[in-house]
Amino acid sequence: MGCASEQDSNERSRKVMDMMHALREVCNHPACLKKERRPPGFQSSKHYPPISTVDASGKCAMFHSLLNHIMKIKEKTLVFCQSHSAIDALVHQIEQRKDMRKFGQKALRITGRTEPKHREAAEQ
Repeated sequence: MGCASEQDSNERSRKVMDMMHALREVCNHPACLKKERRPPGFQSSKHYPPISTVDASGKCAMFHSLLNHIMKIKEKTLVFCQSHSAIDALVHQIEQRKDMRKFGQKALRITGRTEPKHREAAEQ
């Protein structure tokens, strides 16, 4: 009987962790929520704002507010992020900014998957 109780406890723990990951994804940007974590009836992307919608996420809105200030003072910035989907969202949003294209600036993406030779080139 203890074995079944332990399995129930493990299952509950797994579900709580899944919900925490889903919350983290939604907080990054609603479009970052993985399809397998979406509630029934909300699987389609029509239920979520496009990844380019900055105001759909408080994190994205604050990031772009900070980026505006950084660009005004002509500084560079380095952003650390734990989520590949959040990085994808930010890179997409940055590339859509007219002020970035106007000045020939672009977002460089460096992750743990980036090969060392490409990482060194991007850092220059």
